[in-house]
Amino acid sequence: MKKLLLVFFLMIIGISFNAKAYSFYAINEGDTIYYNIISESPAVVQVTFKDGFDYSGDVIIPSTVNFQGTDFSVTSIGGSTFFECYGLNSVLFPNSITTIGHDAFNYCFNLTSVNIPDGVTRIESNAFYGCGMLTSISIPSSVNYIGDGAFKSCLGLTSISVPNLVIEINEEVFKGCSGLISATIGENTTIIKNKAFEGCTNLSSFIIPNSVNEIDSWAFNGCSSLNSLVIGYSVSSMGDGAFSACTNLSSITSHAITPPIIFATTLSDVLHSIPLYIPYGSLSAYQTAQYWSAFTNIQETVGLENTKIYNLQTKLYPNPTNGNVKLAIEGIKNDSQIMVYDIFGRIIKTYNIKPYQKEINMDLKELSSGTYSVICKDKTSGFSTTNKLIIQ
Repeated sequence: MKKLLLVFFLMIIGISFNAKAYSFYAINEGDTIYYNIISESPAVVQVTFKDGFDYSGDVIIPSTVNFQGTDFSVTSIGGSTFFECYGLNSVLFPNSITTIGHDAFNYCFNLTSVNIPDGVTRIESNAFYGCGMLTSISIPSSVNYIGDGAFKSCLGLTSISVPNLVIEINEEVFKGCSGLISATIGENTTIIKNKAFEGCTNLSSFIIPNSVNEIDSWAFNGCSSLNSLVIGYSVSSMGDGAFSACTNLSSITSHAITPPIIFATTLSDVLHSIPLYIPYGSLSAYQTAQYWSAFTNIQETVGLENTKIYNLQTKLYPNPTNGNVKLAIEGIKNDSQIMVYDIFGRIIKTYNIKPYQKEINMDLKELSSGTYSVICKDKTSGFSTTNKLIIQ
């Protein structure tokens, strides 16, 4: 009986050892690439791995692959596909890729080049965590989600630009990117989460756009080279340690009329004698606000002309439209620009308008049916409005 149980146990182990993590494999440009079938109708696969550490050198992913007479579209890079592939130098993606899975390139120490094609919408958590040799990466305008820690500890990155469709800067997404000198985030971002830029010790300046209303705890902790900080007018709170240990900060400009809620550690290690530039008419509010009141050099330099731009109002009509549409404008004080975006965040059309212009006619008949965003942006202050437009 014991022998029978032992044989049965060994059979189970054998089955588990032989179970494949992939559906099939194929050779492309001399590389063996493993795939999982996601769907047979439509025929869709994702790139995956066999035993782990399967890839090295320069890998080219095809847009389609044939299996048993069927052409499958390659649309995603599966989770952990290239995990700890220390010999991997570069990967070339096809334009068919829409998702880069969690931990896809985690700890690929020697990865120096990777393209993220237009059409990718999601970069999942820890996708490029620890890719220390990666010196540059372009995030296309189609991306609308970047997961926690996606570029954490990419020590070689020197600049990064987050596209407009990304609403949240997630936790630790650029943490420990010590080589990062410049970083910009999209104009639709509403929150910068915990430790998003913590330990970016070479980041020298940062502009928080007007769309952001919350900066979470330790978001910029330890950004010791940060020299100037601009806070958008929508920011209502900045968490514990959000700018702690930013010891080189020499000025803060806040466009928020109401002082954002801050805590004892939000700006710890920041000298209270540095200039704090605030909107005209807000001096009393900052001088009496908890923790802001500790600053001794508060100056009202965001002038009255700029604060009036908060009354900027725009309206599209007719909406929905067949292509000819008007944008009514109230409150423009400076030269401004109208930008029409598609759902992938690409600018389709631009128009320039002059101060005190009340209306602009836009001919959009050549655009396909769908939903678009129309942004009116003041070129001097950066303040903007956004309207949704439906073309039938």
